[in-house]
Amino acid sequence: MICEQCLQDLPVPNFPLKTGTGDGHEYRSKICRKCDRNNKKSAGLCVCGLKLADGKTSCLRCLQQRKTSVARKYQQDRKAALKHYGGKCAICDEDLEIFLTIDHINNDGAEHRRQLRGKNCSGINIGAWLRLHNYPQGFQVLCVNCNHAKGRIGEQELRRVLKEAGRII
Repeated sequence: MICEQCLQDLPVPNFPLKTGTGDGHEYRSKICRKCDRNNKKSAGLCVCGLKLADGKTSCLRCLQQRKTSVARKYQQDRKAALKHYGGKCAICDEDLEIFLTIDHINNDGAEHRRQLRGKNCSGINIGAWLRLHNYPQGFQVLCVNCNHAKGRIGEQELRRVLKEAGRII
C-alpha cells in the first residue's frame, strides 16, 4: 500500500484501520501520522493545527470533542452491558435505565476495582471492561435501591423484605 504522504510502498499493517474508506485503512502510514503529530507538537500546534496555549497539549476544541466522544462511548458501553445482562433489575424488575447499575453477583466489586487499578486500568469504566472481556458471567443488573440494600443486608434478606412488603412475588 502506498502512503499518500511519503509515497513509500509499505505493508498494509503499517496503516491504521479507518471506516468509510475503500479498503478500510487510513491513507497515511502510522509512521507519517506520528511524525506529523510530533512536528505539530514541537511547533506548538494541536493535532488539528491550532496554536496551543503555553503548557497545553490540546486545544479547547479538541478537548471538547474528545470529552464528547468519551461520554458517547461510555453511554454506548453502559447500554450494551445493561441490555446483555437483562435490561432490568434482577430483584424488583425496575427497567428505567437511569436507575440501573451493573452489580458483581459475588459481592467482589471492590476487589475487582482494586485489581484493575493494580493493572493501571483505574480509568476504565465497567461497561467498557465488560465489552472488552465479552460480557463474562458473574454480573447482573440491579437498580440503585436494590444494589444499595444488597450491600447492606444481602440479597436473600432483601428478597425476603421485599416479598413481605408485597413488592416482589
